[in-house]
Amino acid sequence: EPIAADPPGAEVERKLGALRAMLARRGLPAAALARTDAVAWITGGLTNRIEPGNPASVAWVLVTPRAAHVVTTNVELPRLEAEAELEAFELHGVDWFDDRGFVRLVEELAEVPAARVGGLGEDIADDMVELRLVLDAAEQARLTSLAGDTVSVLETAARQWVPGELDLDVQARVTAGLEAKGAFGACCIVGGDDRVQRF
Repeated sequence: EPIAADPPGAEVERKLGALRAMLARRGLPAAALARTDAVAWITGGLTNRIEPGNPASVAWVLVTPRAAHVVTTNVELPRLEAEAELEAFELHGVDWFDDRGFVRLVEELAEVPAARVGGLGEDIADDMVELRLVLDAAEQARLTSLAGDTVSVLETAARQWVPGELDLDVQARVTAGLEAKGAFGACCIVGGDDRVQRF
């Protein structure tokens, strides 16, 4: 049975509400999400297309009881403004070469030292796991679509395989197929012919 689609922005608003409820419960003034997985969760899909697989995000999300911000470098800012569909967030840029720029701007926007911000000074890792464990309808729909795309890519690669073909060539076909679907395979291991038995 198909999963009903959310109106635009509903998923992000729901997640911002859940994160703010956690802040209130923990007595925290703000949370800074700096990992790709957490940023993708709160934004409904923003990922690091520059360096797939890197856990550090090209953008941080800062959430306070009254505001939601995205902090990125001045190099990434124009691209995110044009392409990322971050209407629920106020975007800010810092100099790409300033290694403390993100933290300094987060402190300024949150109006508290980094030591009091969840995700920087305060550990919220377990809270984030709890928030992300239950998939909402939008996430279920994306996972269902991803599963179908992955099966299609793998079946196509398997049908095109010929005995003696290099494992790396099959792996390249799978990776290219996933990329064409907008997906990223964090781990792609292929074994064929005698290598599948040996290794």
